[in-house]
Amino acid sequence: MGVVYLEKDPTIQRFVTIKTMRLHEIDDTDKLQEIRTGFFRDAELTGRLSHPNIVTIYDAGEEDDLGYIEMEILQGTTLHAWTRPSSLLPVVATVADALDYVHQQAWRIVISSRLTSY
Repeated sequence: MGVVYLEKDPTIQRFVTIKTMRLHEIDDTDKLQEIRTGFFRDAELTGRLSHPNIVTIYDAGEEDDLGYIEMEILQGTTLHAWTRPSSLLPVVATVADALDYVHQQAWRIVISSRLTSY
């Protein structure tokens, strides 16, 4: 349903990762709206974050029934080597740190939106 590309942004001359979703392949109108909303909500919420263990979002949009999210390139290796029981603890600690940050930011977003709605 989706493909990830390595591309060069022609405007800023920077290599980026582009995650795409072929929206025209979704036949059910309700399902399409649900997937489109979730895809762009994830991009928006992730785009508000700034953390060394969370990818940075540069742009998101839709063109010709192709949804896309442009983000930073992550260099490294696959997680396969880190999923052995003897290597798992550092990965769990890193993910926990990132999730803690997301949780803290989410509460700030909720509180901020509540304050502005009064």
